[in-house]
Amino acid sequence: RKLDAQCRVSLGKRLPMDAVPIKFASWIGGDRDGNPNVTPAVTLEVVTHQRLRAAKLLLKDMNKLYSELAISSRFTNDMDVLAASITESADKREKYRRVTGYLRRRLVKTVKVCEKQLQALTDSEHYVAELDTYSQFGAIDGVEPINSAEELLEPLTTMYNSLVETGFELVADGLLIDVIRRLKVFGMTLVKLDIREESTRHTIAMDAITRHLGLGSYQEWDEEARLNFLQSELAGKRPLFRTR
Repeated sequence: RKLDAQCRVSLGKRLPMDAVPIKFASWIGGDRDGNPNVTPAVTLEVVTHQRLRAAKLLLKDMNKLYSELAISSRFTNDMDVLAASITESADKREKYRRVTGYLRRRLVKTVKVCEKQLQALTDSEHYVAELDTYSQFGAIDGVEPINSAEELLEPLTTMYNSLVETGFELVADGLLIDVIRRLKVFGMTLVKLDIREESTRHTIAMDAITRHLGLGSYQEWDEEARLNFLQSELAGKRPLFRTR
């Protein structure tokens, strides 16, 4: 929000809502080429931790949005359609709350799914919250977890546009646009994970493919032959290895 304000002062225009001025990435949990203890199971545990943390942070934001958006009149057609698509909700007139309440339940489902995955991966009850921790947000049996940032960005953007077009621009440019921008930067995983695999494993995998295709042994080719093959495959549109 501070960057947006500075853009208005210095450039005379606001920061585009979909701008991503910074991205975060990490190799923690993906450094398989330098640490024999970093197995695929460890990588899965790390990314599940990231999704769990992201879901909990977004759940806090959605809870605040629910409290703020107690507006019961003046909605765009797109907002009416979005709200009408949510059949189970106690919010009849407050359509922004209807949508945020639904997204909140989906985030709770995401939290519970991640907790169960971590419990299975670590054989520990530590990650599983008490059953009634999120009961105030409603039942989650009939909702799906959030799998991608777009599943949140699409309805939140509809809400933003509706608020702006109906005279509530100050409300739209508050917490709502903050959440949209956070999603653009952090997504549903907080950071992108750089998975570094020891090069021998790549060579073995490519060798198996070239042998299967009758092209010879990738492992026995020199560097120039490998580069020519890889560049040719990357430039082509067909899949390297057909599955059917």
